[in-house]
Amino acid sequence: MHGILLNVAALFLAVAPAPAQNAPTQADWRSWADLASKSRFAPEPAKVRADAPFSAWRALRLGDIRIEQIRYPSDGLQVTGFIVRPNRPSAPRPVLIWARGGIGEVTQDETQFAQMASWVERGYVVVGSNYRGSAGSEGKDEFAGADVDDIVALLPIIGRIDGADPKRLYGIGFSRGGTMLLRAAAGRIPFRAIATAGAMSDLQLAIEDRPDLGKIFQEMMPDFAAEQSNHFCNRSAVCWPEQITAPVLIAQGGADDSVSAEQSWRLARVLESAKRPYRLLVIGGGNHPMDGSRQLFFDEADRLFRSTDQAH
Repeated sequence: MHGILLNVAALFLAVAPAPAQNAPTQADWRSWADLASKSRFAPEPAKVRADAPFSAWRALRLGDIRIEQIRYPSDGLQVTGFIVRPNRPSAPRPVLIWARGGIGEVTQDETQFAQMASWVERGYVVVGSNYRGSAGSEGKDEFAGADVDDIVALLPIIGRIDGADPKRLYGIGFSRGGTMLLRAAAGRIPFRAIATAGAMSDLQLAIEDRPDLGKIFQEMMPDFAAEQSNHFCNRSAVCWPEQITAPVLIAQGGADDSVSAEQSWRLARVLESAKRPYRLLVIGGGNHPMDGSRQLFFDEADRLFRSTDQAH
């Protein structure tokens, strides 16, 4: 019976904050950032703090913003994800679909959730998938293949979230999450606008720039041979810019040594040729994850989202 119920509706599991005798202080936040910076791939404490503002981190710790872990069906698989929203009822808010980066086993920690909480402070409900093959999800990571369905499968969940407006959909994607978001925006999810950061828009170019990616793709993509013969066009937005009708903010770190800035230039050029709306943001000195510059990226994305929201 439990399994049947999961096929009908997502299982919402609220993550309650630990009770605290005193409200978290800025000193607590700084100590937390010092500890968080010791995690694998984490930046220095100052950049952790820049990306995860005190007010958002504090709201999570106090329980003013809540995190809910979900489990939902996608292509016959059980996939895990998350919802970040106000703890108290509010008027319907626009929904931000968060498409995380990383390959293989990736989990969202308090640093990422504090960044999501900053979007809740901006007035959104945040919803995201951990993708198949990761964080307790069934299936196998396909790097922007059938796992794009895991993002699309969030739509029925969004329609059942109290305080979420399913007609006001936005998306933000990092690295491979941006690649997946572009695929989802090509006629599968009616986004009003999306924002990508360090996304691969041309996987053939990515392999030419970094031959090591060829082996990674071969291991991850069940359709690798077919994709290779077609220059990876099914996964590359540069091949179908006319299908992307929502405005796109293309963000790129100027010092990104993982994904070439040419990926962003090419996407901008083909969107220009296809007469599709876009904005291009290059952050000088920014690395691939945009450590220390995420709030700047978020500000620009929010500005685009609000402009399209007002246009409707």
